[in-house]
Amino acid sequence: MSEGGTQQPRGVTSDGSRPGRAVTTGSEKAAARKQTVAKGTMAFDKEVADKIVGYTIIVGFNRARRDGSLIEKVQRCGRIIEVSEGSGIIIECADKSTFSVPPQFEALRLAKPGVYTLHSTKEELENPAYTMIWTIWGADTDDQTWVPVYEKE
Repeated sequence: MSEGGTQQPRGVTSDGSRPGRAVTTGSEKAAARKQTVAKGTMAFDKEVADKIVGYTIIVGFNRARRDGSLIEKVQRCGRIIEVSEGSGIIIECADKSTFSVPPQFEALRLAKPGVYTLHSTKEELENPAYTMIWTIWGADTDDQTWVPVYEKE
C-alpha cells in the first residue's frame, strides 16, 4: 500500500494487444542492440508511473539464447528514480549506476516483507516494494526480445 491507502499495481497474466516495440536501454545504448519488448496488457499509465517513483525494486534477468539455453541469471536492485513511456523504468543502484527496464506495469509484483539476497552479487535489500523478472531471448545477439515473467502471486 502506498501513502493514502491506495494499492500499488499488481501484475496480470492475460494476453496483450499492444504491439511490441523496439527500445534501447541503459548501457546497451552504446551497443545499439535492437530490443523488442513483448506485448503488454496495459497502455502506459502516467498515474501509475508517478506512484512507483521512489520505491525500491529487485529486477531479475534470465539471459537466454534463442534455442532456449540459459546463459545466466542476474539480479539487480535499486530505487526507481524516473518512469516514462520512452525511457522506461529507470532504477538507481546503491553505487549510483542506473539501468532501465520497459515500463510494463503488469510485470510488477508487490514484494513480500523481508530481507532479499541477490544470488548474483550477494547484495542484501530489506523490504523492497516491488519485484520484476524479465527473460531476454537472444541475449547473446544484437536482436533481443524482452519478455516479462509472470509469477504466481
